[in-house]
Amino acid sequence: ALDSEIVYFDREVGTTGLRADVFPSIVWNQEKNWGFLRTSFGYRYTAYDLDRNEGPGGNSPDRGVEILTVDGGLFFEKYRDNGDLQTLEPRIFYLYVPFEDQASLPDFDTAQFTFGFSQMFHYNRFTGADRQGDANRLTLALTTRALNTSTGRDRWSLSVGQILYFDDQRVTVDQAMPTNLDTSPFIAELSWHPLDRLSGRVGAQWNWEEAELDVGTLALDYTTPGQQRVGFEY
Repeated sequence: ALDSEIVYFDREVGTTGLRADVFPSIVWNQEKNWGFLRTSFGYRYTAYDLDRNEGPGGNSPDRGVEILTVDGGLFFEKYRDNGDLQTLEPRIFYLYVPFEDQASLPDFDTAQFTFGFSQMFHYNRFTGADRQGDANRLTLALTTRALNTSTGRDRWSLSVGQILYFDDQRVTVDQAMPTNLDTSPFIAELSWHPLDRLSGRVGAQWNWEEAELDVGTLALDYTTPGQQRVGFEY
């Protein structure tokens, strides 16, 4: 696989210039009806040709870092009395990215992703290419869902998960302090589909470190016959 991007940033104030980001990787997938194993190893290289407008730092900084992921899961199924198919889907995801000092790189379009269930399986906690987060972490997750066997649609699904950190997270943006955590917030998300066009979602993130609720979410979505979508989220 190969992901690549070339962008030129121009603005009235601050650093301008060219950024080239190249991420080749070797991916190996094994998928069965009872589970899957996906492993990948890649090298992400980012280089710049900058005009810093007399600011600090050189005009041609670069960064190269290895990225290793191992993602595996199992599928268990049973039929319920009402004919629905009930699943149990444990999943484990390991991510390793060594630390690389990136203080000399500019920050054109980087921010930290909003933490959520899908973010626990991503190789970078930052948007853009200016920062590649270091990581040595293990995600443990479990999903169960009820499927309508005649339509294949979820009637409801429940997912829970948490990240275990083995090292501090040293790469930051906006001169923030490194993050020293043993675990991420514990995430639980419940989705419910009472009707074909109506769905609801309830989510929560519980912070073990602070013993408090970080985020709670309540959402409703309705899709009209004309495919317009109306949503509410709190």
